Amino acid sequence: MKLRRRLTSRAAAAAYAAVAVTASIALATSATATHPVDSPVTVVTNPTPATDTRTWSFSYNNSSTNYYLHYRNTVWDSNYDADESYYLGVPAGAGTFTFTGGTTYDLVDIEWHVQGEHHFDNGGTTTRPKVEVHFVHENPTDSSDKVIVAVHLTEVDTADDNDLHDKILRSNRPVPGGLSKLKTGVTLNNLLPSTRNTAWLYQGSLTSYPYTDGVQWVILKDTSLEISSTTLSAIRNHWSTHAPDYNARPLQTASPHPLTHR
Repeated sequence: MKLRRRLTSRAAAAAYAAVAVTASIALATSATATHPVDSPVTVVTNPTPATDTRTWSFSYNNSSTNYYLHYRNTVWDSNYDADESYYLGVPAGAGTFTFTGGTTYDLVDIEWHVQGEHHFDNGGTTTRPKVEVHFVHENPTDSSDKVIVAVHLTEVDTADDNDLHDKILRSNRPVPGGLSKLKTGVTLNNLLPSTRNTAWLYQGSLTSYPYTDGVQWVILKDTSLEISSTTLSAIRNHWSTHAPDYNARPLQTASPHPLTHR
């Protein structure tokens, strides 16, 4: 995930009815910021990691608004790591993520990877999601302090306009060097799954250049949001020369890392 500067909204003005969702998440004593690793990693879910006691809340725009979908096109580096993606420009004030009693982070953009960057090991059986969406948040007073909330989408045969991720990506996508595309009727709060109080957490890094540490990853367990096979196939075809990772960074080899869950 490469952090982008906040974009000035070109969308029509809309009333923001922020929706706060409080989740409980537990911080074990072993899970501290002193053990960052390169991301993405394999999330080992069995045996079950330590439980965490922090709480957080989301406050995202809950009104139907227009946003621009952009195309990030950066030269792939010598480590063949992807730095191309579709991302939704998010204006100031459109969303926040807050650790209760702590820092409030501003939502700065949302981007899609058509191969899951994180892998999951459930006691020897490893799986990889089809799509991983990154909600990138930044501390407004310290740009090196970031929270990335990852959401995994489930592939289905068909999807409708209630499947907002699919609606955004299925057509009228921007191309390298081309104009951004206006997406109408987007409710940011609906891009998050309904269950936001169960997650895997660890301290890691950005998954694209400059790969800096200082990222708190929050990987939501709810995978109920969907994307159609047709949309997924079309996007993968665009990055077919980079298969099997497409526009996802390959799994990184890292020393054992502290992981917590709720």
